Amino acid sequence: ISQTETRPKYGFISANGEIVADPQFDFAGDFHEGLAWVVVNDKRGFIDKSGKFLIEPQFELVGDFSDGLAWFLDLGKRGFLDMQGKKVIHPQFDYTKTFSEGFAAVVVSGEKWGFINLKGSIVIPPKYAACGDFHSGLAAVKTGDLWGYINTNDTMVIHPKFDEAFEFSCGRALVNMNGKYGYIDSVGRPAIDTRYDNGGAFSEGLAHVQSGTKWGYIDTSGNVLIEFQYLAAEPFREGMARVFTNTNEVKFIDA
Repeated sequence: ISQTETRPKYGFISANGEIVADPQFDFAGDFHEGLAWVVVNDKRGFIDKSGKFLIEPQFELVGDFSDGLAWFLDLGKRGFLDMQGKKVIHPQFDYTKTFSEGFAAVVVSGEKWGFINLKGSIVIPPKYAACGDFHSGLAAVKTGDLWGYINTNDTMVIHPKFDEAFEFSCGRALVNMNGKYGYIDSVGRPAIDTRYDNGGAFSEGLAHVQSGTKWGYIDTSGNVLIEFQYLAAEPFREGMARVFTNTNEVKFIDA
């Protein structure tokens, strides 16, 4: 980030710290499927890793690309566009999430969530109070006050019993029971006890978890591989993770 006299500008660096796109954007997201959204004069578009615009800034809001599509907001409704900027699912949803494994969670009207396929057809009717994305064939859904997991046929395969539930990755899903966080396996059995104060999804075999006021990293067996020492921590991506030290300094660490 480069500070100007008016407001900060955003650019991109490589894992080696080399600038690949000069700080020139009002705001920016991460790269997904080779594209990142950026903001110029309150409009969003997409650039490639060289900093070249592939989709010119024109949208009020956009999401990340996944399964080749990204959601966009137009006049209060959300639809989806492809990597050429073509609107392939017209704006019709009150809310949407990104596609994952061919499904995207949507709210058509009201407050209930369901799922559409890549053609925009509703394949799981809106009936859930909240939901997550599909990962490893399962999605967390909230029914009543509790969370469970459905498969792509809308069968409840892990019955609602969690205060919170999140996506599966590396064969584990973060859950909250009675204010403490732990992890379950793909059939709902406890894999790592609910003893943490917060946590995140596994990425590249590690998950960031909070014990007391400090964050560290564990493996899928629950072994602590990076000690609890950070004020905040983020998932590993391409072998690196961003953390905040005791002095609130931002650092990138490897595993």
